[in-house]
Amino acid sequence: MIRNRSVNAGPPAHPRAATARSAASRARPSKPGALSSTSAERRTRIALFGDFGIGNMGNDASGAAMIELVRAVAPDCEITAISPAPDRATVSLGIPALPIRSSHQSAARHFFSKVRNKLLDLANLVSIVSHFDTVIVPGTGLLERVAGRLPGGDQTWLLLLSIACQMKRVPLAWFALGGSDALPAMQRLTAVAASRFPHYRSYRDQATASSIGARARTDRVVPDVVFSSSFDVLSSPDSTGVVGLSVINYEPEDPQARERYLEVLADVAQEISASGRRVRFLLGDRADAGPTEWVCGHAMSSSSGDLDPALPFGAFADMVAAVAECDVVIASRYHVIVASALAATPIVALAHAHKDVALMEQLGLTETVLHAETITSQKVLELVERCSASRSEIRHRLVERTNAFRATALREFSQSGITSIQGRVST
Repeated sequence: MIRNRSVNAGPPAHPRAATARSAASRARPSKPGALSSTSAERRTRIALFGDFGIGNMGNDASGAAMIELVRAVAPDCEITAISPAPDRATVSLGIPALPIRSSHQSAARHFFSKVRNKLLDLANLVSIVSHFDTVIVPGTGLLERVAGRLPGGDQTWLLLLSIACQMKRVPLAWFALGGSDALPAMQRLTAVAASRFPHYRSYRDQATASSIGARARTDRVVPDVVFSSSFDVLSSPDSTGVVGLSVINYEPEDPQARERYLEVLADVAQEISASGRRVRFLLGDRADAGPTEWVCGHAMSSSSGDLDPALPFGAFADMVAAVAECDVVIASRYHVIVASALAATPIVALAHAHKDVALMEQLGLTETVLHAETITSQKVLELVERCSASRSEIRHRLVERTNAFRATALREFSQSGITSIQGRVST
């Protein structure tokens, strides 16, 4: 079980956060798109930074969970998102949003043009953060290894944000940030550089903390921020005859591994439906739609059983409700595992990254984890049957674990002092 702890046992206080100065009563000038203030005693302004509105259910759920946390301790504050898709972020989170990128980008792809674009992005972030009292990066996987990005990966954005906040002396907090157990050298250097600036840091698993050399005295390991949310939906103790299947847009280095993964899941869906149970496809990211359609189509071509095509991509609460109607969920996407845990639905995890393994360890479900590269339909079906036979025990364990996770996340956030770190910080 996760405990509210330092990376290595240390004092519970957050000394760096405690040194931040409180906000001056005089309001700073308003920025177009940011909320304005009409009185000297204006409300605290907090920005949430992340990939919100890009079609990833977990990112939007993380943003929504942080909004709940902030409003629980600072109900009168003004919250704004900083996102690569501000219009869609406003729709998904229900708050104003500002763009991460500069509007003066060059379309040229040569090296000097890319450098210029990043400098423009930095200037844009400097301008934006100057209008806030605190900036929070809530959860998400911005410390993860992602192929096909710039040499510094998504960590480049964290570094630019850190520099911008440092330049304007605006407090920055990382809460339950997720990452990889082993980053490529350039991404790791970028992440380590970015980690020097936040006044509060916590990570959603020990491997993420260790990968960038977390500071034992001040840094924390806490549950994924989405576990702080409360949902009034639980799976039924009685069988529904439905098995959930979450297919991910899996892109391993070996293309044949992707083909095997999709073929195995098609076989699994066909076998489950042939046994008289219904397969419900679950969509946790817009990018998963293509692979999900492929698996569903191939399974349908060789089965006369019940196969429910994936529901349209939607809110995290809809996912929790959908998995609550399943006896077992076969999941490859991280926040589908989170949704299943919150609904107390037994999980067979097809791990494609260390974060999936770490989460299943935290849930006490290591015996139902398979690695996506080496799965076989026989192994998956065996674990589905094991989960079905142990539903009562697993449901009880998941309720206990997720309740403990929520209490830990709420306690950590309330004790962190993040929302009270306001105004210009000392340098």
